[in-house]
Amino acid sequence: MSLFEKYPLIGDIKAKLYEYGAIYASMSGSGSSVFGIFNDLEGLEELNKYGKVYFPAEL
Repeated sequence: MSLFEKYPLIGDIKAKLYEYGAIYASMSGSGSSVFGIFNDLEGLEELNKYGKVYFPAEL
């Protein structure tokens, strides 16, 4: 059984990151977080409803 089958919410969050425009999304090596890399920050505040979103101090 894959991790995404056992914990479908992780797959849902990863898919949502891509839906919001991530150029890459993955789970951390230890599995404690799911992250996305974006070229544009516009509209990403919406992702806060899925968990904590961290933005760079400067672009």
